[in-house]
Amino acid sequence: AAARSASFKDDESALLTNLGNIHLELREFDKAIEYFELSLDMHQELGDEQGTGIVLNSLGSVYVQTREFGKAVEYYEQSLAIHRQFESQRNASDTLNNLGALTQQMGQLETAIDYYKQSLALTRETKDRYTEASTLSNIGAAYSEMSQWADALAYLQEALSIDRELGNLAGESGALVNLGSTHSGMKNYRVAIDYFKQALSLARKIGHQHREGVALHGLGRAYMKLKQYSDAISFLRQSVDLSRASHDPEGQAASLQELGRCAWMIGEIDLAKQSFKASARYYTKFDSPQAATLMMIVKLLGEYES
Repeated sequence: AAARSASFKDDESALLTNLGNIHLELREFDKAIEYFELSLDMHQELGDEQGTGIVLNSLGSVYVQTREFGKAVEYYEQSLAIHRQFESQRNASDTLNNLGALTQQMGQLETAIDYYKQSLALTRETKDRYTEASTLSNIGAAYSEMSQWADALAYLQEALSIDRELGNLAGESGALVNLGSTHSGMKNYRVAIDYFKQALSLARKIGHQHREGVALHGLGRAYMKLKQYSDAISFLRQSVDLSRASHDPEGQAASLQELGRCAWMIGEIDLAKQSFKASARYYTKFDSPQAATLMMIVKLLGEYES
């Protein structure tokens, strides 16, 4: 009877974790937290340390989405400690990648690279080629943000090579987007456009709306740098729509801001003001100082018109 009771609780804790993941995917964060916390309690009651580590990692991911970064780091670090204690290398690698992504988002790029490289060592130890490729791509993207172009390209090309070898189209499209962004940073806009178009084609093939929106945003920015404004506006409008469809408010804010800049450059003041205002609304939700800057630009554009 005790064994049956424990088995039932195992099933129930797995169900609660799955429900948490569903609500996280739907961006229903309060519900996701509620289910993950119930699952966490049950894993702890069962003495299931590895299950506890996995749910702690999931809670960290929710708090990343709610932009409560301090809490996210706390949960990720608890998760990592458990995975290291039980030598669960794959789970530790996932959590290290999450810590890398979070610290990268917080602008702590050297710390992010350190986490990613720890994850990379574990993926090679466990021969997890899929995670190895995504981690290489993450390291490349972080080096790109630091304008360390040679390192960025080396890691991204290695990631792309592994993804193509594995036939991993989702990973390949991600590496291609990061290569496009890196070449944009290097002002190689024609090369960037080629990478973004390859990424866009793959994202559409596999139905990855978020990646499609990111590729469209990259194309819009690259065409704007080339002063091909009609193409830029077309791609940025599509990016706004895709970001909305994939529930990516940060993507919407960024694409609306670029759309406003592009419209401003060609004298479409109404479109510029409309885009900047919409972007500012999203940035306000993120408590970003960018919102105040954009509203100041809207005010100046109004004075310019009058």
